[in-house]
Amino acid sequence: MDETLRDQVQIPEWQKYWNETGPKLLTYLNGNSDPLMVTYLVNCIGFYSYLTENWEKKTTKNSELRGKLSIFLVETQDLMRGVLASYEHMTMAPIALLLRTAFEIHVIVKFIMRSDDPAKWADLFDRFQYIEQILGARASIQLPDPTDEDLKRVAEMCPEWFEPGTIKFRDRRPHWTASNTDLRKMAETAHVNLGDKYVDLYKINSKFTHASPLIRNMYRKDNGLHSIPSREQCGILAMIAMGECIEVLKQSCDFFGVDFPGYDYAIICNDAIESISGKCLDPNDFPS
Repeated sequence: MDETLRDQVQIPEWQKYWNETGPKLLTYLNGNSDPLMVTYLVNCIGFYSYLTENWEKKTTKNSELRGKLSIFLVETQDLMRGVLASYEHMTMAPIALLLRTAFEIHVIVKFIMRSDDPAKWADLFDRFQYIEQILGARASIQLPDPTDEDLKRVAEMCPEWFEPGTIKFRDRRPHWTASNTDLRKMAETAHVNLGDKYVDLYKINSKFTHASPLIRNMYRKDNGLHSIPSREQCGILAMIAMGECIEVLKQSCDFFGVDFPGYDYAIICNDAIESISGKCLDPNDFPS
Protein backbone atom coordinates (compact mmCIF):
# COMPACT_ATOMS: atom_id res chain seq x y z
CA MET A 1 0.00 0.00 0.00
CA ASP A 2 1.22 3.52 -0.84
CA GLU A 3 2.59 5.29 2.26
CA THR A 4 0.41 8.36 1.66
CA LEU A 5 -2.70 6.23 1.31
CA ARG A 6 -1.78 4.23 4.41
CA ASP A 7 -1.57 7.44 6.43
CA GLN A 8 -5.09 8.35 5.31
CA VAL A 9 -6.62 5.01 6.33
CA GLN A 10 -8.27 5.20 9.73
CA ILE A 11 -7.12 2.52 12.16
CA PRO A 12 -10.12 0.42 13.29
CA GLU A 13 -11.05 0.73 16.95
CA TRP A 14 -10.47 -2.99 17.55
CA GLN A 15 -6.93 -2.66 16.24
CA LYS A 16 -6.23 0.33 18.49
CA TYR A 17 -7.49 -1.74 21.40
CA TRP A 18 -5.39 -4.75 20.46
CA ASN A 19 -2.24 -2.74 19.81
CA GLU A 20 -2.42 -1.70 23.43
CA THR A 21 -3.87 -4.82 25.02
CA GLY A 22 -2.15 -7.59 23.03
CA PRO A 23 1.38 -7.02 24.39
CA LYS A 24 -0.02 -6.81 27.92
CA LEU A 25 -1.80 -10.14 27.46
CA LEU A 26 1.33 -11.84 26.17
CA THR A 27 3.33 -10.45 29.07
CA TYR A 28 0.70 -11.72 31.50
CA LEU A 29 0.65 -15.18 29.92
CA ASN A 30 4.43 -15.42 29.91
CA GLY A 31 4.53 -14.55 33.58
CA ASN A 32 1.56 -16.66 34.64
CA SER A 33 2.68 -20.15 33.62
CA ASP A 34 4.57 -22.12 36.26
CA PRO A 35 8.23 -22.61 35.26
CA LEU A 36 8.25 -26.02 36.97
CA MET A 37 5.27 -27.21 34.95
CA VAL A 38 6.79 -25.87 31.74
CA THR A 39 10.02 -27.72 32.57
CA TYR A 40 8.08 -30.92 33.13
CA LEU A 41 6.20 -30.61 29.83
CA VAL A 42 9.34 -29.75 27.85
CA ASN A 43 11.28 -32.60 29.43
CA CYS A 44 8.48 -35.05 28.64
CA ILE A 45 8.73 -34.08 24.99
CA GLY A 46 12.50 -34.43 25.10
CA PHE A 47 12.27 -37.81 26.83
CA TYR A 48 9.68 -39.03 24.32
CA SER A 49 11.67 -37.74 21.35
CA TYR A 50 14.86 -39.40 22.56
CA LEU A 51 13.19 -42.80 22.88
CA THR A 52 11.35 -42.62 19.56
CA GLU A 53 14.30 -41.29 17.53
CA ASN A 54 15.50 -44.05 15.17
CA TRP A 55 12.64 -46.21 16.49
CA GLU A 56 13.07 -48.77 13.74
CA LYS A 57 16.63 -49.48 14.92
CA LYS A 58 15.63 -49.81 18.58
CA THR A 59 12.79 -52.30 18.25
CA THR A 60 13.77 -55.85 19.20
CA LYS A 61 10.44 -57.65 18.72
CA ASN A 62 7.19 -57.39 16.77
CA SER A 63 9.02 -55.34 14.17
CA GLU A 64 6.72 -56.69 11.44
CA LEU A 65 3.89 -54.62 12.96
CA ARG A 66 5.88 -51.42 13.32
CA GLY A 67 4.66 -49.94 10.04
CA LYS A 68 1.02 -50.51 10.93
CA LEU A 69 1.26 -49.05 14.44
CA SER A 70 3.88 -46.31 14.22
CA ILE A 71 1.26 -43.65 13.48
CA PHE A 72 0.31 -43.75 17.16
CA LEU A 73 3.75 -42.55 18.21
CA VAL A 74 3.78 -39.85 15.54
CA GLU A 75 0.39 -38.41 16.47
CA THR A 76 1.12 -38.62 20.17
CA GLN A 77 4.19 -36.43 19.89
CA ASP A 78 2.08 -33.92 18.00
CA LEU A 79 -0.36 -33.94 20.94
CA MET A 80 2.46 -33.38 23.40
CA ARG A 81 3.62 -30.25 21.61
CA GLY A 82 0.03 -29.05 21.62
CA VAL A 83 -0.24 -29.57 25.38
CA LEU A 84 2.90 -27.50 25.96
CA ALA A 85 1.74 -24.65 23.72
CA SER A 86 -1.73 -24.69 25.28
CA TYR A 87 -0.36 -24.57 28.81
CA GLU A 88 2.01 -21.71 27.99
CA HIS A 89 -1.00 -19.75 26.74
CA MET A 90 -3.25 -20.88 29.60
CA THR A 91 -5.82 -22.34 27.18
CA MET A 92 -7.62 -25.05 29.09
CA ALA A 93 -10.17 -26.16 26.48
CA PRO A 94 -7.52 -27.31 23.96
CA ILE A 95 -5.74 -29.25 26.70
CA ALA A 96 -8.99 -31.05 27.51
CA LEU A 97 -9.45 -31.98 23.84
CA LEU A 98 -5.83 -33.09 23.51
CA LEU A 99 -6.26 -35.21 26.64
CA ARG A 100 -9.31 -36.85 25.12
CA THR A 101 -7.39 -37.79 21.99
CA ALA A 102 -4.36 -39.00 23.95
CA PHE A 103 -6.58 -41.24 26.07
CA GLU A 104 -8.27 -42.70 22.99
CA ILE A 105 -4.87 -43.55 21.53
CA HIS A 106 -3.87 -45.09 24.87
CA VAL A 107 -6.95 -47.32 24.83
CA ILE A 108 -6.48 -48.41 21.21
CA VAL A 109 -2.77 -49.07 21.66
CA LYS A 110 -3.35 -51.14 24.77
CA PHE A 111 -6.28 -52.96 23.15
CA ILE A 112 -4.08 -54.03 20.24
CA MET A 113 -0.75 -54.60 21.95
CA ARG A 114 -2.06 -56.44 25.04
CA SER A 115 -4.44 -58.67 23.07
CA ASP A 116 -4.00 -62.38 22.38
CA ASP A 117 -3.60 -61.64 18.68
CA PRO A 118 -1.95 -58.22 18.11
CA ALA A 119 -1.27 -58.99 14.44
CA LYS A 120 -4.99 -59.47 13.77
CA TRP A 121 -6.01 -56.20 15.38
CA ALA A 122 -3.10 -54.25 13.90
CA ASP A 123 -4.10 -55.48 10.46
CA LEU A 124 -7.74 -54.50 10.96
CA PHE A 125 -6.72 -51.08 12.22
CA ASP A 126 -4.42 -50.56 9.23
CA ARG A 127 -6.95 -51.67 6.61
CA PHE A 128 -9.74 -49.58 8.13
CA GLN A 129 -8.20 -46.60 6.35
CA TYR A 130 -9.84 -47.86 3.13
CA ILE A 131 -13.23 -47.99 4.83
CA GLU A 132 -12.74 -44.45 6.09
CA GLN A 133 -11.86 -43.29 2.57
CA ILE A 134 -15.23 -44.61 1.36
CA LEU A 135 -17.08 -43.02 4.28
CA GLY A 136 -15.25 -39.74 3.78
CA ALA A 137 -16.07 -39.61 0.08
CA ARG A 138 -19.74 -40.27 0.78
CA ALA A 139 -19.85 -37.48 3.36
CA SER A 140 -17.99 -34.98 1.19
CA ILE A 141 -19.74 -32.35 -0.93
CA GLN A 142 -16.61 -32.00 -3.07
CA LEU A 143 -15.48 -35.59 -3.66
CA PRO A 144 -17.42 -37.82 -6.07
CA ASP A 145 -19.41 -40.66 -4.54
CA PRO A 146 -17.61 -44.02 -4.59
CA THR A 147 -18.55 -46.12 -7.59
CA ASP A 148 -19.63 -49.75 -7.38
CA GLU A 149 -16.18 -50.63 -8.66
CA ASP A 150 -14.60 -48.67 -5.81
CA LEU A 151 -16.77 -50.54 -3.32
CA LYS A 152 -15.98 -53.92 -4.90
CA ARG A 153 -12.27 -53.21 -4.72
CA VAL A 154 -12.47 -52.21 -1.05
CA ALA A 155 -14.79 -55.12 -0.22
CA GLU A 156 -12.22 -57.54 -1.65
CA MET A 157 -9.47 -56.02 0.53
CA CYS A 158 -11.67 -55.54 3.59
CA PRO A 159 -14.46 -58.15 3.60
CA GLU A 160 -14.84 -57.97 7.40
CA TRP A 161 -16.85 -54.74 7.11
CA PHE A 162 -19.24 -55.87 4.35
CA GLU A 163 -22.19 -58.20 4.21
CA PRO A 164 -20.96 -61.44 2.59
CA GLY A 165 -20.90 -61.31 -1.19
CA THR A 166 -22.14 -57.70 -1.36
CA ILE A 167 -20.83 -54.14 -1.46
CA LYS A 168 -23.07 -53.10 1.43
CA PHE A 169 -21.55 -52.22 4.78
CA ARG A 170 -22.55 -54.60 7.54
CA ASP A 171 -22.95 -51.81 10.12
CA ARG A 172 -24.38 -48.34 9.74
CA ARG A 173 -21.35 -46.90 11.50
CA PRO A 174 -18.40 -49.22 10.83
CA HIS A 175 -15.80 -49.51 13.57
CA TRP A 176 -12.14 -50.30 12.96
CA THR A 177 -12.47 -53.56 14.89
CA ALA A 178 -15.17 -54.73 12.45
CA SER A 179 -17.40 -55.37 15.45
CA ASN A 180 -20.19 -53.71 17.39
CA THR A 181 -18.03 -51.95 19.95
CA ASP A 182 -16.95 -48.48 21.00
CA LEU A 183 -14.19 -46.84 22.99
CA ARG A 184 -15.84 -47.42 26.35
CA LYS A 185 -16.34 -51.12 25.71
CA MET A 186 -12.74 -51.38 24.58
CA ALA A 187 -11.54 -49.56 27.70
CA GLU A 188 -13.53 -51.95 29.88
CA THR A 189 -12.10 -55.15 28.39
CA ALA A 190 -10.02 -57.15 30.84
CA HIS A 191 -6.70 -56.75 29.04
CA VAL A 192 -7.15 -52.95 28.70
CA ASN A 193 -8.64 -52.28 32.15
CA LEU A 194 -9.15 -48.54 31.66
CA GLY A 195 -12.88 -48.39 32.29
CA ASP A 196 -12.62 -46.31 35.45
CA LYS A 197 -10.23 -43.87 33.79
CA TYR A 198 -12.62 -43.58 30.85
CA VAL A 199 -15.38 -42.41 33.20
CA ASP A 200 -13.12 -40.02 35.10
CA LEU A 201 -11.54 -38.38 32.05
CA TYR A 202 -14.61 -38.20 29.88
CA LYS A 203 -16.52 -36.53 32.69
CA ILE A 204 -14.11 -33.61 32.28
CA ASN A 205 -13.42 -33.74 28.56
CA SER A 206 -17.01 -34.05 27.41
CA LYS A 207 -17.94 -30.85 29.24
CA PHE A 208 -15.53 -28.92 27.03
CA THR A 209 -16.31 -30.90 23.87
CA HIS A 210 -20.06 -30.38 24.17
CA ALA A 211 -19.87 -26.80 25.52
CA SER A 212 -21.46 -27.62 28.87
CA PRO A 213 -22.58 -24.70 31.06
CA LEU A 214 -20.62 -26.36 33.86
CA ILE A 215 -17.31 -25.24 32.39
CA ARG A 216 -18.02 -21.77 33.77
CA ASN A 217 -16.67 -23.15 37.04
CA MET A 218 -13.24 -23.51 35.47
CA TYR A 219 -13.19 -19.82 34.53
CA ARG A 220 -14.87 -18.33 37.59
CA LYS A 221 -12.92 -15.91 39.76
CA ASP A 222 -13.90 -13.66 42.63
CA ASN A 223 -15.00 -10.84 40.33
CA GLY A 224 -16.71 -12.94 37.67
CA LEU A 225 -15.77 -15.06 34.66
CA HIS A 226 -12.35 -14.74 33.05
CA SER A 227 -11.21 -16.25 29.75
CA ILE A 228 -7.91 -17.28 31.33
CA PRO A 229 -8.29 -20.11 33.88
CA SER A 230 -6.11 -20.56 36.93
CA ARG A 231 -2.66 -21.91 36.20
CA GLU A 232 -3.14 -24.64 38.83
CA GLN A 233 -6.19 -26.11 37.10
CA CYS A 234 -4.56 -25.69 33.70
CA GLY A 235 -1.38 -27.34 34.98
CA ILE A 236 -3.17 -30.34 36.44
CA LEU A 237 -5.01 -31.02 33.19
CA ALA A 238 -1.78 -30.59 31.21
CA MET A 239 0.00 -33.07 33.48
CA ILE A 240 -2.78 -35.64 33.05
CA ALA A 241 -2.72 -35.18 29.26
CA MET A 242 1.04 -35.54 29.11
CA GLY A 243 0.80 -38.63 31.31
CA GLU A 244 -1.55 -40.26 28.81
CA CYS A 245 0.95 -39.54 26.05
CA ILE A 246 3.72 -41.17 28.06
CA GLU A 247 1.46 -44.21 28.61
CA VAL A 248 1.28 -44.63 24.84
CA LEU A 249 5.08 -44.58 24.76
CA LYS A 250 5.35 -47.10 27.62
CA GLN A 251 2.96 -49.53 25.95
CA SER A 252 4.84 -49.18 22.67
CA CYS A 253 8.23 -49.71 24.30
CA ASP A 254 7.01 -52.84 26.02
CA PHE A 255 5.44 -54.24 22.85
CA PHE A 256 8.38 -53.50 20.57
CA GLY A 257 11.08 -54.44 23.07
CA VAL A 258 12.50 -50.97 23.63
CA ASP A 259 13.88 -50.20 27.08
CA PHE A 260 11.77 -47.62 28.94
CA PRO A 261 13.91 -45.85 31.58
CA GLY A 262 11.28 -45.53 34.29
CA TYR A 263 13.65 -43.96 36.80
CA ASP A 264 14.48 -41.13 34.41
CA TYR A 265 10.79 -40.45 33.87
CA ALA A 266 10.17 -40.45 37.62
CA ILE A 267 12.79 -37.71 38.00
CA ILE A 268 11.05 -35.70 35.28
CA CYS A 269 7.74 -36.03 37.13
CA ASN A 270 9.14 -34.39 40.25
CA ASP A 271 8.79 -30.96 38.64
CA ALA A 272 5.11 -31.53 37.91
CA ILE A 273 4.42 -32.90 41.39
CA GLU A 274 6.08 -29.89 43.00
CA SER A 275 4.18 -27.54 40.70
CA ILE A 276 0.73 -28.85 41.62
CA SER A 277 1.49 -29.88 45.22
CA GLY A 278 -1.66 -29.51 47.26
CA LYS A 279 -3.78 -28.64 44.23
CA CYS A 280 -6.48 -30.72 42.60
CA LEU A 281 -9.37 -30.36 40.21
CA ASP A 282 -12.48 -29.97 42.33
CA PRO A 283 -14.80 -32.88 41.48
CA ASN A 284 -17.74 -30.60 42.21
CA ASP A 285 -16.79 -28.60 39.14
CA PHE A 286 -17.84 -31.54 36.97
CA PRO A 287 -20.66 -33.43 38.70
CA SER A 288 -21.74 -36.73 37.20
